[in-house]
Amino acid sequence: MNRVKKIIILIVIIILAFVSLFSILHSLKEAKKLASNQEQIDKIASDLEAAKQKADIENQRLVDLRSKSSVNQVFQDQYLKTKSLVAETDVFFNNADTNHPEIRISIKDKVAAQEINRRRQEINELLQTWSDNNAHSLETNQVLINQIKTALLFIQAYIEQLRKITADLATTNPSLTKAEISSYQKIVKNSSADLEKVIAIIKQTEILINNPAANADLAEEERQAEAAKGASAEVTNLENKLIEAEATSTVMVATSTAATTATTTDSTTGDGTTTTSRRPRIVNPEPYIIYQSNPAPYRDTGVDVVNSPATPLSKQDW
Repeated sequence: MNRVKKIIILIVIIILAFVSLFSILHSLKEAKKLASNQEQIDKIASDLEAAKQKADIENQRLVDLRSKSSVNQVFQDQYLKTKSLVAETDVFFNNADTNHPEIRISIKDKVAAQEINRRRQEINELLQTWSDNNAHSLETNQVLINQIKTALLFIQAYIEQLRKITADLATTNPSLTKAEISSYQKIVKNSSADLEKVIAIIKQTEILINNPAANADLAEEERQAEAAKGASAEVTNLENKLIEAEATSTVMVATSTAATTATTTDSTTGDGTTTTSRRPRIVNPEPYIIYQSNPAPYRDTGVDVVNSPATPLSKQDW
Protein backbone atom coordinates (compact mmCIF):
# COMPACT_ATOMS: atom_id res chain seq x y z
CA MET A 1 0.00 0.00 0.00
CA ASN A 2 2.87 2.38 0.84
CA ARG A 3 4.47 1.62 -2.53
CA VAL A 4 1.25 2.55 -4.34
CA LYS A 5 1.07 5.80 -2.38
CA LYS A 6 4.66 6.63 -3.25
CA ILE A 7 4.00 5.99 -6.94
CA ILE A 8 0.91 8.22 -6.79
CA ILE A 9 2.90 10.95 -5.02
CA LEU A 10 5.64 10.68 -7.64
CA ILE A 11 3.13 10.94 -10.48
CA VAL A 12 1.49 13.96 -8.84
CA ILE A 13 4.89 15.64 -8.36
CA ILE A 14 5.78 15.03 -12.02
CA ILE A 15 2.42 16.44 -13.14
CA LEU A 16 2.86 19.48 -10.91
CA ALA A 17 6.36 19.96 -12.28
CA PHE A 18 5.05 19.95 -15.83
CA VAL A 19 2.24 22.32 -14.85
CA SER A 20 4.72 24.66 -13.17
CA LEU A 21 7.04 24.51 -16.18
CA PHE A 22 4.15 25.26 -18.53
CA SER A 23 3.06 28.12 -16.29
CA ILE A 24 6.56 29.58 -16.26
CA LEU A 25 6.93 29.26 -20.05
CA HIS A 26 3.50 30.78 -20.56
CA SER A 27 4.36 33.66 -18.22
CA LEU A 28 7.61 34.29 -20.06
CA LYS A 29 5.77 34.24 -23.39
CA GLU A 30 3.15 36.69 -22.11
CA ALA A 31 5.85 38.93 -20.63
CA LYS A 32 7.62 38.94 -23.98
CA LYS A 33 4.37 39.86 -25.72
CA LEU A 34 3.74 42.66 -23.24
CA ALA A 35 7.28 43.98 -23.69
CA SER A 36 6.92 43.86 -27.48
CA ASN A 37 3.56 45.61 -27.30
CA GLN A 38 4.99 48.30 -25.02
CA GLU A 39 7.82 48.87 -27.48
CA GLN A 40 5.22 49.32 -30.21
CA ILE A 41 3.26 51.76 -28.04
CA ASP A 42 6.41 53.77 -27.30
CA LYS A 43 7.31 53.92 -31.00
CA ILE A 44 3.80 55.01 -32.05
CA ALA A 45 3.79 57.65 -29.30
CA SER A 46 7.15 58.93 -30.51
CA ASP A 47 5.97 58.99 -34.13
CA LEU A 48 2.78 60.74 -33.06
CA GLU A 49 4.68 63.49 -31.29
CA ALA A 50 6.84 64.03 -34.39
CA ALA A 51 3.75 64.03 -36.62
CA LYS A 52 2.05 66.65 -34.40
CA GLN A 53 5.08 68.89 -34.63
CA LYS A 54 5.14 68.51 -38.41
CA ALA A 55 1.39 69.24 -38.65
CA ASP A 56 1.83 72.37 -36.53
CA ILE A 57 4.56 73.59 -38.86
CA GLU A 58 2.57 72.85 -42.02
CA ASN A 59 -0.56 74.46 -40.62
CA GLN A 60 1.33 77.57 -39.57
CA ARG A 61 2.85 77.87 -43.06
CA LEU A 62 -0.65 77.71 -44.54
CA VAL A 63 -1.90 80.36 -42.10
CA ASP A 64 1.02 82.62 -43.03
CA LEU A 65 0.38 82.17 -46.76
CA ARG A 66 -3.33 82.83 -46.39
CA SER A 67 -2.71 85.94 -44.31
CA LYS A 68 -1.04 87.40 -47.40
CA SER A 69 -3.57 85.95 -49.85
CA SER A 70 -5.98 88.28 -51.64
CA VAL A 71 -8.49 85.44 -51.88
CA ASN A 72 -8.44 84.87 -48.14
CA GLN A 73 -8.95 88.61 -47.61
CA VAL A 74 -12.05 88.37 -49.79
CA PHE A 75 -13.33 85.48 -47.66
CA GLN A 76 -12.78 87.49 -44.47
CA ASP A 77 -14.39 90.68 -45.83
CA GLN A 78 -17.46 88.84 -47.10
CA TYR A 79 -17.77 86.93 -43.85
CA LEU A 80 -17.91 90.21 -41.92
CA LYS A 81 -20.50 91.65 -44.32
CA THR A 82 -22.64 88.52 -44.08
CA LYS A 83 -22.43 88.47 -40.30
CA SER A 84 -23.48 92.12 -40.22
CA LEU A 85 -26.51 91.66 -42.47
CA VAL A 86 -27.63 88.67 -40.43
CA ALA A 87 -27.21 90.73 -37.25
CA GLU A 88 -29.63 93.30 -38.70
CA THR A 89 -32.34 90.64 -38.38
CA ASP A 90 -31.70 90.11 -34.65
CA VAL A 91 -34.59 92.45 -33.95
CA PHE A 92 -36.99 89.66 -34.93
CA PHE A 93 -35.66 87.22 -32.30
CA ASN A 94 -35.05 86.66 -28.63
CA ASN A 95 -31.63 85.10 -27.95
CA ALA A 96 -30.75 85.55 -31.61
CA ASP A 97 -27.05 84.61 -31.29
CA THR A 98 -27.56 81.51 -29.16
CA ASN A 99 -28.46 77.89 -29.84
CA HIS A 100 -32.07 78.66 -28.95
CA PRO A 101 -33.27 81.70 -30.91
CA GLU A 102 -37.00 82.39 -30.71
CA ILE A 103 -39.00 84.53 -33.12
CA ARG A 104 -40.50 87.50 -31.28
CA ILE A 105 -43.26 88.54 -33.65
CA SER A 106 -46.45 86.54 -33.71
CA ILE A 107 -46.77 83.82 -36.36
CA LYS A 108 -50.03 81.87 -36.65
CA ASP A 109 -48.32 78.98 -38.43
CA LYS A 110 -46.45 77.25 -35.59
CA VAL A 111 -44.55 75.03 -38.02
CA ALA A 112 -43.26 78.15 -39.81
CA ALA A 113 -42.23 79.62 -36.44
CA GLN A 114 -40.25 76.51 -35.57
CA GLU A 115 -38.69 76.52 -39.04
CA ILE A 116 -37.44 80.12 -38.82
CA ASN A 117 -36.03 79.46 -35.34
CA ARG A 118 -34.19 76.40 -36.62
CA ARG A 119 -32.86 78.30 -39.62
CA ARG A 120 -31.49 81.09 -37.44
CA GLN A 121 -29.80 78.62 -35.11
CA GLU A 122 -28.15 76.84 -38.07
CA ILE A 123 -27.03 80.17 -39.54
CA ASN A 124 -25.21 80.92 -36.29
CA GLU A 125 -23.32 77.65 -36.72
CA LEU A 126 -22.60 78.30 -40.41
CA LEU A 127 -21.14 81.72 -39.63
CA GLN A 128 -18.94 80.25 -36.90
CA THR A 129 -17.66 77.58 -39.31
CA TRP A 130 -16.97 80.23 -41.95
CA SER A 131 -14.97 82.25 -39.43
CA ASP A 132 -12.97 79.20 -38.33
CA ASN A 133 -12.25 78.20 -41.93
CA ASN A 134 -10.82 81.63 -42.72
CA ALA A 135 -8.07 81.03 -40.17
CA HIS A 136 -7.63 77.30 -39.78
CA SER A 137 -9.15 75.35 -42.67
CA LEU A 138 -6.93 72.84 -44.47
CA GLU A 139 -9.15 72.82 -47.55
CA THR A 140 -8.35 74.35 -50.92
CA ASN A 141 -9.83 77.70 -51.97
CA GLN A 142 -12.34 76.00 -54.25
CA VAL A 143 -13.62 73.80 -51.43
CA LEU A 144 -13.91 76.83 -49.16
CA ILE A 145 -15.84 78.74 -51.83
CA ASN A 146 -18.22 75.80 -52.26
CA GLN A 147 -18.87 75.83 -48.49
CA ILE A 148 -19.42 79.59 -48.51
CA LYS A 149 -21.86 79.34 -51.42
CA THR A 150 -23.85 76.70 -49.55
CA ALA A 151 -24.02 78.92 -46.47
CA LEU A 152 -25.12 81.93 -48.53
CA LEU A 153 -27.93 79.96 -50.18
CA PHE A 154 -29.15 78.92 -46.73
CA ILE A 155 -29.05 82.51 -45.48
CA GLN A 156 -30.87 83.62 -48.62
CA ALA A 157 -33.72 81.18 -47.85
CA TYR A 158 -33.80 82.49 -44.27
CA ILE A 159 -34.15 86.13 -45.41
CA GLU A 160 -36.85 85.14 -47.90
CA GLN A 161 -38.82 83.51 -45.10
CA LEU A 162 -38.46 86.68 -43.02
CA ARG A 163 -39.70 88.68 -46.02
CA LYS A 164 -42.89 86.59 -46.14
CA ILE A 165 -43.39 86.96 -42.39
CA THR A 166 -42.98 90.73 -42.43
CA ALA A 167 -45.25 91.05 -45.49
CA ASP A 168 -48.14 89.71 -43.36
CA LEU A 169 -47.46 91.79 -40.24
CA ALA A 170 -50.48 94.04 -40.81
CA THR A 171 -52.83 91.05 -40.42
CA THR A 172 -50.87 88.82 -38.03
CA ASN A 173 -49.73 91.60 -35.66
CA PRO A 174 -52.44 94.30 -35.62
CA SER A 175 -50.88 95.87 -32.52
CA LEU A 176 -47.88 97.05 -34.56
CA THR A 177 -47.99 100.54 -36.01
CA LYS A 178 -47.55 101.20 -39.70
CA ALA A 179 -44.16 102.77 -39.02
CA GLU A 180 -42.98 99.67 -37.11
CA ILE A 181 -44.11 97.36 -39.88
CA SER A 182 -42.39 99.51 -42.47
CA SER A 183 -39.20 99.47 -40.40
CA TYR A 184 -39.22 95.67 -40.16
CA GLN A 185 -39.82 95.30 -43.88
CA LYS A 186 -36.99 97.71 -44.65
CA ILE A 187 -34.56 95.68 -42.52
CA VAL A 188 -35.34 92.53 -44.49
CA LYS A 189 -35.11 94.35 -47.82
CA ASN A 190 -31.70 95.83 -46.99
CA SER A 191 -30.38 92.49 -45.73
CA SER A 192 -31.50 90.83 -48.94
CA ALA A 193 -29.78 93.47 -51.09
CA ASP A 194 -26.54 93.21 -49.08
CA LEU A 195 -26.58 89.44 -49.40
CA GLU A 196 -26.89 89.67 -53.18
CA LYS A 197 -23.71 91.78 -53.24
CA VAL A 198 -21.85 89.17 -51.16
CA ILE A 199 -23.01 86.39 -53.48
CA ALA A 200 -21.82 88.34 -56.52
CA ILE A 201 -18.35 88.91 -55.02
CA ILE A 202 -17.97 85.23 -54.10
CA LYS A 203 -18.87 84.25 -57.67
CA GLN A 204 -16.24 86.66 -59.02
CA THR A 205 -13.66 85.19 -56.65
CA GLU A 206 -14.49 81.70 -57.88
CA ILE A 207 -13.89 82.81 -61.46
CA LEU A 208 -10.58 84.33 -60.40
CA ILE A 209 -9.17 81.20 -58.75
CA ASN A 210 -10.11 79.14 -61.81
CA ASN A 211 -8.38 81.57 -64.14
CA PRO A 212 -5.10 80.01 -65.43
CA ALA A 213 -3.34 83.36 -65.10
CA ALA A 214 -4.28 83.64 -61.43
CA ASN A 215 -3.54 80.00 -60.66
CA ALA A 216 0.20 80.65 -60.80
CA ASP A 217 -0.08 82.95 -57.78
CA LEU A 218 -2.39 80.56 -55.91
CA ALA A 219 -0.47 77.35 -56.70
CA GLU A 220 1.82 77.57 -53.66
CA GLU A 221 -1.10 78.12 -51.32
CA GLU A 222 -2.94 75.14 -52.82
CA ARG A 223 0.11 72.90 -52.42
CA GLN A 224 0.53 74.03 -48.82
CA ALA A 225 -3.13 73.31 -48.11
CA GLU A 226 -2.63 69.74 -49.36
CA ALA A 227 0.56 69.36 -47.29
CA ALA A 228 -1.16 70.61 -44.14
CA LYS A 229 -4.14 68.33 -44.74
CA GLY A 230 -1.85 65.30 -45.22
CA ALA A 231 0.10 66.08 -42.06
CA SER A 232 -3.10 66.37 -40.03
CA ALA A 233 -4.38 63.09 -41.49
CA GLU A 234 -1.18 61.36 -40.37
CA VAL A 235 -1.71 62.65 -36.82
CA THR A 236 -5.22 61.19 -36.80
CA ASN A 237 -3.95 57.88 -38.17
CA LEU A 238 -1.26 57.57 -35.48
CA GLU A 239 -3.72 58.55 -32.74
CA ASN A 240 -6.00 55.70 -33.82
CA LYS A 241 -3.06 53.26 -33.89
CA LEU A 242 -2.02 54.33 -30.39
CA ILE A 243 -5.54 53.80 -29.06
CA GLU A 244 -5.64 50.28 -30.58
CA ALA A 245 -2.20 49.37 -29.21
CA GLU A 246 -3.07 50.60 -25.71
CA ALA A 247 -6.36 48.69 -25.80
CA THR A 248 -4.48 45.51 -26.80
CA SER A 249 -2.01 46.03 -23.95
CA THR A 250 -4.84 46.47 -21.46
CA VAL A 251 -6.44 43.18 -22.59
CA MET A 252 -3.10 41.36 -22.36
CA VAL A 253 -2.45 42.64 -18.83
CA ALA A 254 -5.97 41.71 -17.73
CA THR A 255 -5.61 38.20 -19.19
CA SER A 256 -2.22 37.70 -17.57
CA THR A 257 -3.51 38.91 -14.20
CA ALA A 258 -6.55 36.64 -14.40
CA ALA A 259 -4.32 33.64 -15.15
CA THR A 260 -2.00 34.47 -12.24
CA THR A 261 -4.80 34.86 -9.71
CA ALA A 262 -6.78 31.82 -10.84
CA THR A 263 -7.75 29.28 -8.16
CA THR A 264 -5.00 26.69 -7.66
CA THR A 265 -5.54 22.92 -7.72
CA ASP A 266 -5.00 20.41 -4.97
CA SER A 267 -1.40 19.46 -4.19
CA THR A 268 0.02 16.51 -2.29
CA THR A 269 2.79 17.05 0.21
CA GLY A 270 5.71 14.70 0.77
CA ASP A 271 4.17 13.13 3.88
CA GLY A 272 1.22 11.77 1.91
CA THR A 273 -1.38 14.26 3.17
CA THR A 274 -3.50 16.27 0.77
CA THR A 275 -3.80 20.06 1.05
CA THR A 276 -6.01 22.54 -0.78
CA SER A 277 -4.98 26.18 -1.33
CA ARG A 278 -7.32 29.14 -1.93
CA ARG A 279 -10.49 27.05 -2.17
CA PRO A 280 -13.71 28.92 -1.47
CA ARG A 281 -15.49 28.04 1.73
CA ILE A 282 -19.25 28.03 2.18
CA VAL A 283 -20.56 29.23 5.51
CA ASN A 284 -23.69 27.43 6.64
CA PRO A 285 -26.43 29.59 8.18
CA GLU A 286 -26.10 27.45 11.32
CA PRO A 287 -23.49 29.08 13.57
CA TYR A 288 -20.06 27.56 14.02
CA ILE A 289 -20.51 25.01 11.21
CA ILE A 290 -18.44 25.60 8.08
CA TYR A 291 -18.57 23.45 4.98
CA GLN A 292 -15.89 23.31 2.34
CA SER A 293 -16.91 23.06 -1.31
CA ASN A 294 -15.40 20.16 -3.24
CA PRO A 295 -13.57 18.64 -0.22
CA ALA A 296 -10.28 16.77 -0.48
CA PRO A 297 -10.29 13.23 -1.91
CA TYR A 298 -11.69 10.46 0.28
CA ARG A 299 -9.37 9.02 2.87
CA ASP A 300 -10.08 5.97 4.97
CA THR A 301 -11.02 7.44 8.35
CA GLY A 302 -13.00 4.50 9.58
CA VAL A 303 -16.32 6.21 8.86
CA ASP A 304 -19.09 4.08 7.37
CA VAL A 305 -19.72 6.17 4.23
CA VAL A 306 -22.65 4.10 3.02
CA ASN A 307 -24.56 4.44 6.25
CA SER A 308 -23.43 7.94 7.09
CA PRO A 309 -26.05 10.71 7.41
CA ALA A 310 -26.94 12.56 4.21
CA THR A 311 -26.05 15.91 5.79
CA PRO A 312 -22.50 17.19 5.40
CA LEU A 313 -20.09 16.68 8.23
CA SER A 314 -19.17 19.69 10.29
CA LYS A 315 -15.63 20.94 10.24
CA GLN A 316 -14.82 19.28 13.56
CA ASP A 317 -15.83 15.88 12.12
CA TRP A 318 -13.51 16.04 9.05
